[in-house]
Amino acid sequence: MNDICASRRQYFDGVFDNQLTFIDAAKRMLDVGFAIPSIEWGKLRPVRDDANRVVEQMFQPDNMLSPLRVREELIIDDEFDSVEVEYMDSTTWKSSTVLCSLPGDSGTKPKKVRAFGITERREAWRYGMRKRREYKYRRITYLFDTELDGFNCEHLSCVGIADEDDFQGRIVNFDSHDNVALLSGIIEWIPGDKHYTVLRAPDGSPWGPVEVYQGGSDREFVLSSLPPFPISQGSQDDVLYRFGILDNIETKALINTMQPAGTEKVSLVASGYDERVYADDNNEPST
Repeated sequence: MNDICASRRQYFDGVFDNQLTFIDAAKRMLDVGFAIPSIEWGKLRPVRDDANRVVEQMFQPDNMLSPLRVREELIIDDEFDSVEVEYMDSTTWKSSTVLCSLPGDSGTKPKKVRAFGITERREAWRYGMRKRREYKYRRITYLFDTELDGFNCEHLSCVGIADEDDFQGRIVNFDSHDNVALLSGIIEWIPGDKHYTVLRAPDGSPWGPVEVYQGGSDREFVLSSLPPFPISQGSQDDVLYRFGILDNIETKALINTMQPAGTEKVSLVASGYDERVYADDNNEPST
């Protein structure tokens, strides 16, 4: 985390003149580096919200306790159309502002935010552009319950989510001689396209995508290569699969909250992942 922020010249330069808890102070300090504090097993560590995330855990109906709920925040007429960032300018040590807008934004109804600890105009602009892009492109929320699988996640963990409308399920039988997998659900092939599968490893992580070929029925595919773990069948440890073309084989999301209910259930809330959120992280503001 320190190396990443130092290379990007993301520094916290602020003074706390009011009493607050350590965790609140950590949140404000890490915010300038697009990070949050995460407490795992009694230890606090920074977790950065960064681009090019890979899926760490897979969730779909077979390892969910309740149906996936999806909430989408709709755009309304009086919604703000830009972000105005207030920061302390290091050259004058006076408060200054920078307007952060996307193409098509009029900039007449900015949401005002304060970038506490940021003292450079470029970093204030990048901070504001990240906020603006989050407001515009991070509008889908996923809610679901799991068993112990949920304990494999932490804040900002990148997870792959599927629901009953996706081509997903369990491998109910596997012919290791011909690499033919019999699936719990029907799959559909698009003529002329390459198709892939992602398998869920015993630790919940994804393996793949790996190309698959048509089998003898609409509930079969043939693996082009084998995973480094056994494909069990007929037990609660059945390997879960996703199927599709590369563009639609999985939906990425970032974990926001985890709420355990004893030791048998975890409720998870995640935000939809969108690469457009990070598009201005390395850009320069106009002069």
